[in-house]
Amino acid sequence: MAAKSLNISITESAIEIGKVCQIEGKYFCDNVRSYPVNNWASAEDVVKQWASAISNFTEAKTGLSLHIAMPGPFDYLNGISYIKENRNLKSLYEENVKQRLATELSVPEDHIYFYNDAVCSLAAEYAFDESKGNTILGLYFNEGFGSALLQDGKIKDAELWSRPFLEGKAEDYFSIKWLRKSYFQLTGLNFVDVNEINNFSSSTEKDIFRTFTENLAHYIKTLVWEYKTELIVLGGTLLSHSTNILTPLKKRLSALGIDVQLLKSKLHTDAPLIGTAVLSDKLLREANTNE
Repeated sequence: MAAKSLNISITESAIEIGKVCQIEGKYFCDNVRSYPVNNWASAEDVVKQWASAISNFTEAKTGLSLHIAMPGPFDYLNGISYIKENRNLKSLYEENVKQRLATELSVPEDHIYFYNDAVCSLAAEYAFDESKGNTILGLYFNEGFGSALLQDGKIKDAELWSRPFLEGKAEDYFSIKWLRKSYFQLTGLNFVDVNEINNFSSSTEKDIFRTFTENLAHYIKTLVWEYKTELIVLGGTLLSHSTNILTPLKKRLSALGIDVQLLKSKLHTDAPLIGTAVLSDKLLREANTNE
């Protein structure tokens, strides 16, 4: 496939590459491929794996433009990672990822654009034309916990992952990492894919998700008060599987006296990829407007 502009989503276990197209104002993915990545490798090896996947995906060897959704914390302008604390990709801590990737692919650094993956996900669902006057929160449950805020057509990283919650911070409780840790503490077993335990086939699994939902309901209660939002979108890897936390979550919020609309992401794991196209188009429109 020959493509000059590529849309890319990087997770803590893979790199997903595709070409996002727009027809009559609607965005959709074309020819998406996912490549597993050993994200416990060195910074050099991780970036080499990304570069190899990109080279494998496209026949275009010059003039590439890369639009990349990336989990945080990350300096998206300069391409420097600040991910650490026992998470995958921690070898990239304080590394200039943009510089390394540019060197590997022989692409100018100013042809590589990084975006927050949660911001991309929310932008993909609400492409700035349906949100005037509304405040919408997006909460995304992956290995980490991502969040985005859309208000009066402007979108930003809500940075809720580091907010204090219970005995730690929000990400300690609202991520697949928390599920994995809790499951190991109760069973002595590990799981690789959350789909292995989300069918609620045992009392242990039911207890874990009940605790997760209970904590999330109390956390959302504080968010509704703070942001005065009437709509919260839930997404990420956890919600892309068969896990149904929406029904018990709505019941628990109702018991807490919280009236808020909860929606599950319709785009699932394609949301970050599509969002890179939405955000890059927005930047292009703003640049043309300012000329």
